[in-house]
Amino acid sequence: MVKKGSSRDEGKATKQVILFLVMVGLAGIFPQMYPDEFLLHVIVVANLLAIFAISWDFVAGFMGQVNFGQAMFYGAGAYFIGFITKAYQIPAGLGLIAGGFVAVLLSLAVGIPCLRLRGPYYSIATLGFCQVLFTLSMALTEWTGSEEGIRGIPKFITSVEGNYYFSFFLLMFLLVALKLLFRTPFGIQLISIREDERLSEAAGINTNLYKIIGSAVSAFIAGVAGAYSCYFHSHVSPDTLSIGLTFSAIAAVVFGGMGTIWGAFVGAYVLTFLNEYLYFMMEYRLLIYPLAIMLILLFSPGGLLAFFKELGKVFEHGNATSAEPHKEL
Repeated sequence: MVKKGSSRDEGKATKQVILFLVMVGLAGIFPQMYPDEFLLHVIVVANLLAIFAISWDFVAGFMGQVNFGQAMFYGAGAYFIGFITKAYQIPAGLGLIAGGFVAVLLSLAVGIPCLRLRGPYYSIATLGFCQVLFTLSMALTEWTGSEEGIRGIPKFITSVEGNYYFSFFLLMFLLVALKLLFRTPFGIQLISIREDERLSEAAGINTNLYKIIGSAVSAFIAGVAGAYSCYFHSHVSPDTLSIGLTFSAIAAVVFGGMGTIWGAFVGAYVLTFLNEYLYFMMEYRLLIYPLAIMLILLFSPGGLLAFFKELGKVFEHGNATSAEPHKEL
């Protein structure tokens, strides 16, 4: 006998797989339907922000470790590509992976002393590390080019359409990989740290080790995003280490839905398109962008995904009610 709960879960999983495949299929034919280079460029920027936002959500949404210095891992990957391409010609694929591992090394240097801290102390410590790196990138002019940064970096993919496909499928691969990761014992234990760290320690979980590993995974994702951003823009500057970049990722995650994997994807797309397509409104754009975030937080604290889920439940309940036969009096 099949349990109702298990069959319902299987049906939900099937719907999610079908929806995912439809979305990938539509994304595949989108450039042929709308061959607008500016639109494709905006989508690539949205994909980059989504990947970076997912890296922040990994530690904050799933581990409960709010990191205000996530940009240092993004910047580490970007600056590595800037430095290495000035001296050597390396395959771009190797450069992306190497940029991720450079960010991992930085996460270990930061994480081992910082992850023992809890609450706001950890957040402030990571913020301090990020600010130090930003100051160094501005001060070491001979190495970093200061505000001008490092320019003339050879592109990984020259066409906008090629970057569209690569960035989108990189994002899809990341979403699927993390979805599977959080179904493993390792992923479940990471979430348990978020729920109650002391109880997890009492259950025998080495929380410090798990936080260091989780932070390294998050840093790798951010480092790959930073390295790809450097290839895509042919340029790296101190902006990749700025606190503002971290808060852009936080805004995308909070707007879309924290701790949901897909929330960062949705939030990054909505906020990027608001930012780019409201550019003609000049100073009013700076008001609409935060206003959209404030509204979603006021009316749906769980983010845009939570809002759509609640809306879906309302429609399902309405359909179920209308489908019931009316009893005769």
